[in-house]
Amino acid sequence: MDNKKCPSCGTEVHFDDDVCYACGANVPRSIPWLAYLVGGVIAVALFLGLVDWSYWIDYFSKF
Repeated sequence: MDNKKCPSCGTEVHFDDDVCYACGANVPRSIPWLAYLVGGVIAVALFLGLVDWSYWIDYFSKF
């Protein structure tokens, strides 16, 4: 992984560190876009797995 720069002083900080050792500023950890994608897929899978599909099939088959 690449190092990130401190927003305060511009010193390179290791990607795992939360604090810049040069100036003591907080360096927030960025979340990669893939984490949001995986979380969304898990949420949709849980929703689809927990829905009572027989109720909805019976409900829409009346029309």
